[in-house]
Amino acid sequence: MNGPARVLCVDDDPAFGRLLVRRLTEESRRIEGETTTDPDEAIERVRDPEAHVDAVVSDHRMPAMSGLDLLASIREFDPDIPFVLYTGRGDEETAMRAIDLNVTAYVRKEPDEESFADLAERITGAVREYRAEGRSDRYRIAVETTREGIAIVGADGTFEFANEAFLDLYGYERGDLVGRPWQLAHPGHEVERVEDEVFPAVEDEGSWAGRSVGVRADGSQFPESKTITALPDGGLAVVVIDLTDAKPFEPGAMAMTADSRGAGAATGEGRTDGGTDDNGDSDG
Repeated sequence: MNGPARVLCVDDDPAFGRLLVRRLTEESRRIEGETTTDPDEAIERVRDPEAHVDAVVSDHRMPAMSGLDLLASIREFDPDIPFVLYTGRGDEETAMRAIDLNVTAYVRKEPDEESFADLAERITGAVREYRAEGRSDRYRIAVETTREGIAIVGADGTFEFANEAFLDLYGYERGDLVGRPWQLAHPGHEVERVEDEVFPAVEDEGSWAGRSVGVRADGSQFPESKTITALPDGGLAVVVIDLTDAKPFEPGAMAMTADSRGAGAATGEGRTDGGTDDNGDSDG
């Protein structure tokens, strides 16, 4: 977890709110806390991106708004932020409704050391997962919206993922590409070059960057700049840029040349050999 978890404690008793913040921060240096007695203010803080609230710990029985209603309001705009319902008196009906609203934890108030330590551990664990999911979502959005074609080829040599730019460049629908061999992205004469020159470089250096020839679903060829990087699971990540407008291109005349090795950019094509004919189609 990068940086301390910023926890907002909501309780109509300001003294208990301050106590809760103090005890949580004493239990874990990975927690920073603030408190409010106003549920509406809590909603605004969670909504405010500059407040950077990572988790909410709320009492249930509050005069202005119950903890369940606060949870429901926050879930309308953030379905995943960690929310702990921390109540002195609970019942089965309250617990079941909290679960239906995707509460992170339903915890009884117990003024002892073990209780605060357990609460702090629950919060830091939930925030760690919440932040990881947020990074994953941002990475996914970045990959899908970038203009470069990006694909993942598995250890078996078939496409596992391709972003929209990659699909558009090669002229495929996602369902027509995923599960197919990497060889279909190159004309036949280029496949051998990839296997003989590029894959050994990736094996030795961890990545390769250079120029190659791509082939679209309609059979047309185009020049491309490509980076291939080995992944820990034996697959490869591929990043492709269309060079059609960069310089005149004669299909079949371009040699694949390594512009750099160990460039560290993410790109790749599966290392698994696959039979191809002169048109780059896989036998399988």
